[in-house]
Amino acid sequence: MKKKAPAFSLRYNLTGLIAAAILCQLVGCGGVDETQMIADLKALNVLVSKDVNGKVNSLNNLPADAENLTKAIDIIAKLEGPRTVTMLDASQLTAEHLKVLAGLSDLVQLEFHNAPLDDAAIKPLVGHKKLEALYLINSPITAAAMEDFGKIPKLGLLGISGTKVDGGYEHLHKLEKFEWIIIGGLTIDDEDAKNISEIPTVTHVTMENTVISPAGLKMIKSNPKCKVDGTSIDPAAAGASN
Repeated sequence: MKKKAPAFSLRYNLTGLIAAAILCQLVGCGGVDETQMIADLKALNVLVSKDVNGKVNSLNNLPADAENLTKAIDIIAKLEGPRTVTMLDASQLTAEHLKVLAGLSDLVQLEFHNAPLDDAAIKPLVGHKKLEALYLINSPITAAAMEDFGKIPKLGLLGISGTKVDGGYEHLHKLEKFEWIIIGGLTIDDEDAKNISEIPTVTHVTMENTVISPAGLKMIKSNPKCKVDGTSIDPAAAGASN
């Protein structure tokens, strides 16, 4: 006849499980101390904010120098979250850094200014399941990157002011949630304007010294769902040709 397990063993097992769960909350199930990681990021002058549940929500002001930026990226890769990452001086950001950030499963917004990222560097973002807003201001990407932007399924906002993009807007037509494009400082020919106006879900086009013909501007404004704001320059007035 088999002996019954002592009743206290079950009690001790439950106590151990509860203690493990509490420790997991405090330190992280992988044994990494998130509190220490946040402290390390703050020591690098990264601005860290949390949501109401205490989860890292946004990271701003990542280091501008290459050594400390790499340290910050290595820490961020181990965090649960974050949802947004912003760099107003991303001049030392590399394709490897972006590849790490693209692996953050909860990411909804990336904002980089002056990042020296080329078209190939964008590819790790393809297929990201939650990314909704992407700003690549003053980066050297070209129209070739637009095809990959069209493969980020939840993308709703794209800021490409100051880039070398000169076409490819038709790739945004397949995005079901795309609403806003920012095209400051770009030259938009009439074909580009047509493709922008035909993005099925677009509601905002923001320009700032954007070179576009009166006909092209009229084409975008003809979309009744789309609001156009900012400033534009007639190519004739700028001495440019369509």
